[in-house]
Amino acid sequence: MYENKFKPFHELHSFAEDDREKSPKVQEKVEDCRDFLQRAEGEIQALRENLKALEEEIALHKRQNQELLKEKETLLKEIEELKRKQEEQDTLVRIFDELFRRLEALKEGIKQDILNMSVDLVKKLLSLEALPKEEGLLKALSQALERGLVLGGSCDIHMNPEDKERLEDTIRELFQRAGVFSLNLIADKGLKRGEFILETPKLYVERKYEELLEDLLRSL
Repeated sequence: MYENKFKPFHELHSFAEDDREKSPKVQEKVEDCRDFLQRAEGEIQALRENLKALEEEIALHKRQNQELLKEKETLLKEIEELKRKQEEQDTLVRIFDELFRRLEALKEGIKQDILNMSVDLVKKLLSLEALPKEEGLLKALSQALERGLVLGGSCDIHMNPEDKERLEDTIRELFQRAGVFSLNLIADKGLKRGEFILETPKLYVERKYEELLEDLLRSL
C-alpha cells in the first residue's frame, strides 16, 4: 500500500554525533556544579561553626553580664551600707559635739556657780566673823614692815575698834621689834574687821574689805 518505508524525521546518527559533541561541555558543567556545591557546603559548614562559636561567645557574655550585674548589685548594696554608716557617724559626731558644747557650758556654769557660792560664803563668814581677820590684819602689817614701808618716825594706824582692843599689844610689840616706837593706834568705826589705814609722814597704806576678800578667795 505504501510505497515508501518509514523514515524518521532526523537521522539517528545525527543525534549520536550531537551527543558526542555536547558531552564534554555537559561534563564540565557538572564538574563545575559539583565544585560549587562542595565549596558551598564547606562555606556552610564554616558558617555553622562560626555561628556556633558566636552562640558560645554570646552565652559567655551573657554569663559574664549576669555576674557583672550581681557584682553591681553587691557594690550598690555596699555603697548604700557605707552611706548609712557615714550618716550614722555624722549624726554621732553632731551629737558628741553638741554634748561637748553643753558640757563645756555646764562646766563653766558650775565653775561660776562655785565661785559665786564661794564669794557668798566668804562674805557670810566675814559678816559672821568666822574668818581669822586678826591674823589677816597682822599679816598685812608684817608685810608692810618687811617691805620697809615703815622706817622710823611716827606711825598712825586706823582700825576697827574691836581689832584695836584685841590686837593693840600685839601690834605695838610687832612694830617695836621693827624699830618703830612712835605708834598711834586709832579706833575707827568706819572700818570693818580686818581693815586698816596706815599713815606715816611719807606713806599712806589702806587695806579695805575688798582686798581682804580677794586674799581669801586666792587662798581657796
